[in-house]
Amino acid sequence: MHFVYCLFSRIFKKTYVGRTPNLEGRLAAHNHPSNKGYTKRFQPWEILLFETFKTVQEASLQEKFYKSGKGREIIKKQILKLLNFRWAHIRLGGHRFESYPRYQLKL
Repeated sequence: MHFVYCLFSRIFKKTYVGRTPNLEGRLAAHNHPSNKGYTKRFQPWEILLFETFKTVQEASLQEKFYKSGKGREIIKKQILKLLNFRWAHIRLGGHRFESYPRYQLKL
């Protein structure tokens, strides 16, 4: 089983999309103090959404979708649901995610 996931950093208003066969382990790795990748700078991370797939090929296609314009819109809607919708809608109106491969909300 493979997972496609979107992480969200509330403090920095950043998102990160990835795929893995071990979702819990991957989240722990993103939040671990010895992480040396992109996600270290924006800890702590929480799972915003995830989906399961039988094959890595299916997961790869969905990961690519979430990194597209339509996929970013879905992610933005999930963030609005996660935050207080009325407050977030006012603050997020008209802003866009940064381009591939990592997205940022400009609040």
